Amino acid sequence: MEKGYLVGGRYEILGTLGEGGMANVYLANDTLLNRKVAVKALRYDLQDDESVKRRFGREAKATSGLSNPNIVNVLDVGNDNGVQYIVIEYVDGPNLKKYIRTHFPIPYHEVVDIMKQICMAVSDAHEHGIIHRDLKPENILVDEKKDPIQVKVSDFGIALALSERSITRTNSLLGSVHYMSPEQIKGRPATVLSDVYALGIVLFELLTKHVPFTGDTAVTVALKHSKEEMPDLRKIDPDIPQPLENVVLKATAKDPDQRYQSVKEMCEDLNTCLMPERSDEPKFIPTPVNDLEETRVMEPMDTKREENTPVPKKPKMSRKKKMILMLSIIPIVLILFIIAMVIKSNQETTVPDLFNLTVKQANVMLKSSNLSAGDISKENDDDVEAGHVIKSVPAKGLKLKNGASVNLVVSLGAKYYKMPKLIGQDYDDVS
Repeated sequence: MEKGYLVGGRYEILGTLGEGGMANVYLANDTLLNRKVAVKALRYDLQDDESVKRRFGREAKATSGLSNPNIVNVLDVGNDNGVQYIVIEYVDGPNLKKYIRTHFPIPYHEVVDIMKQICMAVSDAHEHGIIHRDLKPENILVDEKKDPIQVKVSDFGIALALSERSITRTNSLLGSVHYMSPEQIKGRPATVLSDVYALGIVLFELLTKHVPFTGDTAVTVALKHSKEEMPDLRKIDPDIPQPLENVVLKATAKDPDQRYQSVKEMCEDLNTCLMPERSDEPKFIPTPVNDLEETRVMEPMDTKREENTPVPKKPKMSRKKKMILMLSIIPIVLILFIIAMVIKSNQETTVPDLFNLTVKQANVMLKSSNLSAGDISKENDDDVEAGHVIKSVPAKGLKLKNGASVNLVVSLGAKYYKMPKLIGQDYDDVS
């Protein structure tokens, strides 16, 4: 839609806010009420897909029934020359992803307040039979004009009603892989507990500025969610209170039965996680989950037959033959070891974003990316606190071989100048 176009004879397009997998989002002026709104228009290439059109319409119906200060309101629904659109509340502020990048490190009490607002929104949606299924910082908007800041959950574009049962495997994998639960990765339907898992990942990101699992491909990230333990938060930041780390660990347990059984339960835990009386709380350690999908029943063994059946004796190998066999195996093992080392040395990794981390946090982050810290230089910076990383060399996002070193430029803080004594001097002399 071009600037100036009047959607539905009422909403004047002012510009583009973003493009999604299902809809494009535009900033518009409501000419009737003279206010800014956001217009989500179904993409032109999806207009002929009846299932997509039904899902887009379901979004409007699902979210229009929600009235919550932490959920982006649906204001209007319509069809403009065959193009379906939804008009939603416009939030003048960044999404949570951008907010984390510009405000990190975020004080723990603010992190908890942000998470409580998100949890209240998602809990309300669950009570109305709606699973979000795509919870991530990009779908959470921040209104910085409010004090304290207010967050609003948006984009229920792939939300499905809990009452629906005919969910396809394709639909169950639509969420962003960095926030996707292990059960969704295995192709199972999304549930309330899938949203709980995603909220745990969002909390991890608020505390560290990074998602816990990264990789060059979506498959790599998905496998890490299924198999690997969550990174130790308190190794990244030792000051994180144990009860707050426990919220992350419980929300992201591999086994859904070990997670919070509702978002409301998670919110209640957040309410008290910074209280002094919980400071001695032990670390929550989820019980390891058996990876087998099902238990196989074996046929009963015929013990009687075993007892009566003579076991044939294996011919003994001579010492000479054993020695020949060992000597023939050693070169093969050595060759395989050399090949493995060459492959490992040639593997590449990506330089992580280290901006505004402490040197200790940067070291942990580099180690987790198979890199090491190199030389550390220091310079003054008006915006970055002393002792925090200004930039890395090479810069974030560049590919390096595993084991390579990354140099850090660390802030000395703002540079101060000594003011000379000017009292009593003539203005023209000192200007």
